[in-house]
Amino acid sequence: MSRVSVRSRPLRADWYSMASRSSLMRLVDSGQRRSDEAGTWAIAKLHLRVQPPEVAEAFDVNQTTPIPLAELPDYAAGKTLAVRFDPASREVAVECGMKAPAP
Repeated sequence: MSRVSVRSRPLRADWYSMASRSSLMRLVDSGQRRSDEAGTWAIAKLHLRVQPPEVAEAFDVNQTTPIPLAELPDYAAGKTLAVRFDPASREVAVECGMKAPAP
């Protein structure tokens, strides 16, 4: 079974250089909302299966991340998401509003 890491704070996608794709296995809307000049964000708990482009084995990660409220309905189980990650720590950042890179 793949190692599952838990992340309690949102990560910025530009912190990581490795672009990848992931399958959204599960989303739970926490009910929390954050607002700023860019809009309103839902705080959601995601279970992702990340498929690194240069590593044969996919890995699972649980992450709490902000998602633009207008995009929340687009996040359904089975959806492919664009992510960036750190290959050493396997920390993942979801690229909101981005299409997943080609396999």
